[in-house]
Amino acid sequence: MSKADKKVKECIRILQQSNSDKERKDAVKELSDIGKDATEALNELMKIICGRDDFAIQGIAEETVVRIGGPAIPALKKLLKSLKRKKRSKGLNLLGEIALENQETIDKILPILKIRARRDINYRVRIDAVEIIRKLVEKNSKLPKAVELLGEVLRRDRNQFVRRKAKEALVVADSHLAVNELMKSIKRKHYPLLRFPIDPRIEAANAIGEIGQQNSQKIKEALPILLKVLDNARHPAIRISVLFPILLAAGWEKVEEVLLIIAKDRSWQVRMSALDLMGIDFLNQKPSKKQSSAIIPIVKKIAREDRFELVQDSAKNLLEMLEDI
Repeated sequence: MSKADKKVKECIRILQQSNSDKERKDAVKELSDIGKDATEALNELMKIICGRDDFAIQGIAEETVVRIGGPAIPALKKLLKSLKRKKRSKGLNLLGEIALENQETIDKILPILKIRARRDINYRVRIDAVEIIRKLVEKNSKLPKAVELLGEVLRRDRNQFVRRKAKEALVVADSHLAVNELMKSIKRKHYPLLRFPIDPRIEAANAIGEIGQQNSQKIKEALPILLKVLDNARHPAIRISVLFPILLAAGWEKVEEVLLIIAKDRSWQVRMSALDLMGIDFLNQKPSKKQSSAIIPIVKKIAREDRFELVQDSAKNLLEMLEDI
């Protein structure tokens, strides 16, 4: 028996028999120093984590379990069966810490996170699972299964806070993987289990816009789908949501096409939003004279013929900017 094994057995004996907080704390610290070789003490450590020991002792026990790593996964999975939300959350968070510290454990832990992110009855536990996945994709950009899971949560979860966290996680994930996953959400036309104003297409479009603000080149592949949604989506809020990412991705090259689409849009809010966005210098560039000459006649027609004064005003403001070029 090695010296480390003897220390582990002695620590286990203390944790099983002693009622002294100091002795128990020292024993847990000793196990923490031993680290991975303290696997034999897992049962006692889990009793501390789930029990009523001093918070300081519990904290050291949790750190020790994380240091043990992969061998602790089965013990932590048992916590996820608890009826208590806080215990399930604690189990998830410890699994997440292990995955962040030991990359080789990600393949074992991700399926566990998937079950909780999709099926846990408590939305706070689902949020915890999504937050852990966010940390994983921030640290390791090439995790396609994790990004796919975030997309599923965005499309399926009925809780707006869970979907918002999934959207935020996709924004910080690998941009190519994230945009592909967000395009799946936008292309899907029907979400029968979700009632408007809950619509993952709006959240997906907003996420693509946030990615585009960091680097517009990264969202160009989404442009055909976004234009199709602008032309065909039933609800004005969905059509408005795709305007910003479209203009970020295409700049002034597609403004003529966008104007032709929105000029016939039945919603004055969509028409006004598009014109207002074009009038804001968020692209940090001006249209070329050739682009302006193609755009101006369409804008003049809107300013002259639109039934709504607010839309006419937006068109006139855009005209002033174009004619100054």
